[in-house]
Amino acid sequence: MVRQPRLPGGRPSGFTLLELLVVIAILAILVGLLLSAVQQVRVSALRLRCQNNLKQLGLAVHNYDSACGAFPASSRSKAPKYTWYCEALPYLEQGRPRFDLNHNWSDAVNLPASRTANVLFYCPAVPYIDRIDPANLNVAVSDYPATGDVHPGLYAINKKPVPADLNGAMNRAGRTPRAAISDGLSNTILVTEDAARPELWRVGTQVVGGKTSPAGWAVPEHEITVSGWRVNGTGTTGGGPCAMNCTNENEIYSFHRGGANAVFADGSVHFLRNSTANYIIAALVTRAGDEVAPWDQ
Repeated sequence: MVRQPRLPGGRPSGFTLLELLVVIAILAILVGLLLSAVQQVRVSALRLRCQNNLKQLGLAVHNYDSACGAFPASSRSKAPKYTWYCEALPYLEQGRPRFDLNHNWSDAVNLPASRTANVLFYCPAVPYIDRIDPANLNVAVSDYPATGDVHPGLYAINKKPVPADLNGAMNRAGRTPRAAISDGLSNTILVTEDAARPELWRVGTQVVGGKTSPAGWAVPEHEITVSGWRVNGTGTTGGGPCAMNCTNENEIYSFHRGGANAVFADGSVHFLRNSTANYIIAALVTRAGDEVAPWDQ
């Protein structure tokens, strides 16, 4: 029989079972803390990358404004039909694909470009980015739509007066000169998140088989009308209580915890929190509603 060595005083030199369990418990706690810290860093990194994408898109719109004297229309409803993306592409740092503005997004000359993905168009926090829009000729998609306008019901539900102008900084009516954004560039959203389209998501859960509004970055219907939904993400006729992160069906929606990113008309990028009131979101979307929106409070 091999005797266990003893320390001076007669105590065995090895670990007792209790000591071993304590060590294991301490290691488990440390690993848990480390994994939590790594996850927090990853979440923050994804949010920052998303904000950088929006920053680049905002810069492209501002470069377009410098060259053309106005922000582009969110989309063109008459031929040639396409979105603001198509006009802003030459002013983007990664200004590809090339797009012929004399033709529709779906014409043969532009379809290869419409089907070309750009890394700046995807939020990295979305569970998967390898998406196309099968309902629109399998074109490439974007998680960042223009906020074209606001549904008047969003004011009614909050018992607020409806502005005469419900259009956003980029809208269907045409190009918008800076002077037309009377609410102030720093108080008006230019582009925000409506992530994961065309797959339908509600309150953090994907709806199996569900599809949303057009997701293709070149498709004119890509823009969103901020209108408000029920808190479970199902639809209303407009003016529901939830205007952020309840559904990605033509609404502000992100995969960031607690809110969504947006680039404003002055080029600054901010994180809008879920706690932001509906009427403040509406005020931030409209360009000339004569509204003061203390969104950062």
